[in-house]
Amino acid sequence: MYTWLCQIGRNAYFNECKKRKHINPQFDYTGMEDSENFIDKLIHKEQAVLVHKALHMLPEPYKEVFTLKIFGELKYKEIAAIFGKTEVWAKVNYYRAKERLIHEMEGLQ
Repeated sequence: MYTWLCQIGRNAYFNECKKRKHINPQFDYTGMEDSENFIDKLIHKEQAVLVHKALHMLPEPYKEVFTLKIFGELKYKEIAAIFGKTEVWAKVNYYRAKERLIHEMEGLQ
């Protein structure tokens, strides 16, 4: 929400500067994001927040296995070693975590 409001304020400021012809010639406007790109980023950020909320609701060991696999980029063998379990156990728990996460995400939307 904060980023969105700042973007609105920034655009309002630039529009006012253009109206009053007070544009800073040293400022490079070519690198500015267009509104469609900003909206896409906002949607992705909102989706990421939903994923993290749903992930937070997962019970252990699903949350830990999923986090290690996705965010830690560990292999199943490495995850299994951390828990002292088999590689099959890590794969099954990752699959179950993914399924529960999908179910939780559907409930949040």
